[in-house]
Amino acid sequence: MRALTNLSQIATGEGTTFLSGEEQGRIRIYEDHSILIRNGRIEAITKNVPPGTEIIDCGGGIAVPGFVDPHTHIVFAGNRTDEFYMRIGGRSYLDILRSGNGIYRTIRDTSSANAERIATETIARIRSALRRGTTTMEVKTGYGLDPKNEEKMISSIELLQKRVKVNLIPTYLAHVIPEGMDEMRYADQILDTVKKNRNRISFVDVFCDAGAFSARSSRYFLESCIHEGIPARMHANEIENIGCVKNTDGLNIVSYDHMIHYDDEDLDIVRRNGSSITLLPLTVFSMNERYPDARKIIDRGIPVSLATDISPLNMNDDMIFAMHLSVRFNHLTPEEALNAATINPAVSLGLGGRKGTIEPGKDADIAVINAGSYREIPYLYGLDIVSGTIVGGNIVYGMTETSEA
Repeated sequence: MRALTNLSQIATGEGTTFLSGEEQGRIRIYEDHSILIRNGRIEAITKNVPPGTEIIDCGGGIAVPGFVDPHTHIVFAGNRTDEFYMRIGGRSYLDILRSGNGIYRTIRDTSSANAERIATETIARIRSALRRGTTTMEVKTGYGLDPKNEEKMISSIELLQKRVKVNLIPTYLAHVIPEGMDEMRYADQILDTVKKNRNRISFVDVFCDAGAFSARSSRYFLESCIHEGIPARMHANEIENIGCVKNTDGLNIVSYDHMIHYDDEDLDIVRRNGSSITLLPLTVFSMNERYPDARKIIDRGIPVSLATDISPLNMNDDMIFAMHLSVRFNHLTPEEALNAATINPAVSLGLGGRKGTIEPGKDADIAVINAGSYREIPYLYGLDIVSGTIVGGNIVYGMTETSEA
């Protein structure tokens, strides 16, 4: 058994289900407690460490649940540096996409690389997220486009699962439609690929928006996958509101992601469907878009999660920066932001019983922060404040010195 000691504070949400409404802002605080870990799981939160326990000194920092990033496009080859300067120069996202660049540029780069190269390029990005306290990360396909290359992306994810310490949750993403192809015919093609690889993925997702899949084809794809027993997520209302959410009334969508351009009817449907919303403030920051108001979402009783959406468009893996932006511009409280970065995304990934809080019986996935209180985390967004990351009870970043009680 081992113990995380010399912690000034432990701050965590509680439970195994979504926190919404007033519950989203509830945090349990322990002052000057230790965390006992046995066989990779949290055994107790206590002030009494048994003799013979291996001690990990946390240097007076605070412990929060390891961050859970539920929406990433971190698996890809190449980069889009030129597009970064195009956007600065005034080119819109849709202009870049319609010129054959944007997502299509990454599809060409990723399709020309083998699974090993894709995994090798991605490892550095995942390890960077680990150093920022992320312990679980959803990872999407979507840069393969055709069945062969999408299966290659799944193979890359499987290689990464063996090589990195972060828990990776694979999602098959229907991203964009090949030029000149009928979208319903393409939806059938990717459905065949999904069914063939259903044991290699945890979720499906579709990019429903201007320049991507229509509301009609998105519902057809998601409804078909749900019928096959595969949980569904959805990119919705990022660029425009083309009716994506409105056309999913009655569907069991786990999370609607982006939701920049939502309206009241959209929120009614999300709540009626029993779904959550994942906000991606880093992408809003990258695209210089407007930040959706999370207050209206939380006041409707809809659970809110945060994610980085790291991608070639938004090269940022920092959940702490996402928390900062969410507090500053999405109008979350620090408490709501912490739960949105931990327990709610864990639940959205089907992991609420194991991850997302610091409670006995859960996996010992913990971020140790060099701060005096969890409320400082969004404030200290620009500093290197993660002093240690622990996954399954093992130190995977920082804090290497141990002793025995």
